[in-house]
Amino acid sequence: MEEKARSNLKAAEVLVNAQLFDSATSRAYYASYLAGWSWLDANGQEPPPDAEGRRYWPHASFPERLFEWGALDDPDQRDDFEFLRNRRVQADYFVDPISSDEAEEAFGLATALVRQLLGEDSP
Repeated sequence: MEEKARSNLKAAEVLVNAQLFDSATSRAYYASYLAGWSWLDANGQEPPPDAEGRRYWPHASFPERLFEWGALDDPDQRDDFEFLRNRRVQADYFVDPISSDEAEEAFGLATALVRQLLGEDSP
């Protein structure tokens, strides 16, 4: 998942520069989500199975889990993660588009979260 996180963060940057703000925001969220998954995996946490036996981390509770298990040090980071999730829903499902400023904010938040979760100075 670590490589997927990096790839999604790079895609978000490319998409912001190409002025594809909805897609950039979605990729920024998924970069953070996949970095969180990588952190949990590295710390021995396995996603719960869904009804069909597939394993993945549910999005709605993911920021809180990361905070409770110590992946995120600060409640503001949890809130940033939740903010990204909400922006991703807006980008993917709502009629109103994401603005340039909103996409750049999402990319900045995702960059900080990916760095935190992957334990790096830069992704």
